[in-house]
Amino acid sequence: MPISTRRRSTRTKVDTKENVDVLKMKPPVARGSRSNKLLKELEPDLRKDEVDQKTTSVRGRKRSVTTDMSPSRQPSPQKMPSPLKTIKQMPVKPESTESDSDTEVDDAEAYEKMRQENIRANAAFLTQLGIQEAKHQLHELVVKPKKGLAVKRVPKPREVLPRRRSLRIQNVAPPKPIYVPEELTVQVDEHPRPPPGPLAMVESLFEHLEEDAHKDFSASVLTSCSKSTAFKPISRDLEGFLKDFSKIHLTEDRVAKVVKDRIFSIKIHPTKDKVLVAAGDKWGRVGFWDVMSSDKHDGVVAYCPHSRPVNCLHLPPWAPLKTFSCSYDGSLRCGDFEKGVFDEVYSRPDDEDTLLRNFDFTSEHVMLVSQTDGCVAVVDVRTPQTREEHLYPCHQKYLRTVSIHPVQKHYFVTASVDTTVRLWDLRKMSKKSNSAISERRHGKSVDSAYFSPITGKYILSASADNTLNIFDSSEMKSDLPLKKCIRHDNHVGRWLTKFRATWHPAREDLFVVGSMARPRQIELYNDDGVVVQVLTNPDCLGSVCSLNDIHPSRNIVAGGNSSGRVHVFM
Repeated sequence: MPISTRRRSTRTKVDTKENVDVLKMKPPVARGSRSNKLLKELEPDLRKDEVDQKTTSVRGRKRSVTTDMSPSRQPSPQKMPSPLKTIKQMPVKPESTESDSDTEVDDAEAYEKMRQENIRANAAFLTQLGIQEAKHQLHELVVKPKKGLAVKRVPKPREVLPRRRSLRIQNVAPPKPIYVPEELTVQVDEHPRPPPGPLAMVESLFEHLEEDAHKDFSASVLTSCSKSTAFKPISRDLEGFLKDFSKIHLTEDRVAKVVKDRIFSIKIHPTKDKVLVAAGDKWGRVGFWDVMSSDKHDGVVAYCPHSRPVNCLHLPPWAPLKTFSCSYDGSLRCGDFEKGVFDEVYSRPDDEDTLLRNFDFTSEHVMLVSQTDGCVAVVDVRTPQTREEHLYPCHQKYLRTVSIHPVQKHYFVTASVDTTVRLWDLRKMSKKSNSAISERRHGKSVDSAYFSPITGKYILSASADNTLNIFDSSEMKSDLPLKKCIRHDNHVGRWLTKFRATWHPAREDLFVVGSMARPRQIELYNDDGVVVQVLTNPDCLGSVCSLNDIHPSRNIVAGGNSSGRVHVFM
């Protein structure tokens, strides 16, 4: 039978000298002799020794095996051969441990050399890409603090409560319920309405600002904003105007937190000598930002003259040191930096729960105020009382905005949640019931409606039905023609302020509105409903600017988001 070339096991059979000699002996020829009988008796023991020889092995190195040579298993003195067949033993070469160890050392050295070469190649590749240099530059950068109000969070001390034990363990019966009449229950308002009458600006400062902030800001306003300005229409064609207007951009220095919470109103001061932006937030704060200031407060100062959202702001050009604001808390106030107070101009009783939404001026001293009871109030700021002169019902549901015609001051337009935009004549209003000159209906509630600022030939409305509508109001008739209906995503959700499309203060062919598109942007449309410019900067503008305003005489746009930040493109 041919010998297999398969690699043999490393196990090596080691036998004693006596057993090997027995296996090599040939069996005798004679039969029936005494020696044959002895061999038959020893045959089981010899077979057992053969099995032991096959199972004895050496792994990796030689070792001596001692075979049990008890008298019962010793061969005869004559060394009688076994009758079993002779097993041919193949010579086994002992394994060399030195060569194996040398091979393992060589393999380890080759692997380590290859690993070091890979590390050097990867480092060279990263250096070629410039990643290491960018990493070092990133570590060297110093994070600049954000501009504007900084809210300091003071950790509250942890209150140690006594160990709680149930009444069952204390063997105490449960207490009987105590009846408290509803008349005795007191509801504490977390944001109480400020007391009636004038409020000192110093006393109504934002809680984390010092008195010096008000003094420095007030002195700056008195110096540079004391001159009254008038709106002058821009007669330049829109294409040429946009060439210069398209150069405005946003930088990191022109983003600041002006108020603490969500912005509900925003306005740019009309002065040419200073870039001054005002914003009103959710909890009655009115913040001012001197954009180009570099004082320790970053030119930001905030006051709290109200207790609910400040939904409308006006910085009239004929009174540059005054700021008018109305709030959901039912009050309308005038902030006078010359006097240093917030005067109360108009207010509703607390028990009525009537919110003030918007106002516009028919003259320098008389204004119309829209309310949530569906009425429009006529208010004269010269009277000492804080009640309205007249109150005219206009809608069955809440009012959103009211806008006065820029030329014919007795016409005004209202927007309501009852899905209508209505045109009114102030000369024909009564205290009981009134009928509008014209009415235009939308698919859902209307968020805003404004006359164009120069001649009032257009009415621009924004609705929750995802449309922006331009109506032709050149003729005050019962049917206002629809010039353009623009599809626009106005679905801002619960946590963002609703969009209000507003005109350029000195042009009737350009208006600005917020956008839900990404990257975040502010959109500018012409009077044909075409987007003519998009203001964006992915590095500095990462949120939705719901409310926006344009400077009347300079190429400046300010947008406010829902975290109290103002972005100024200039």
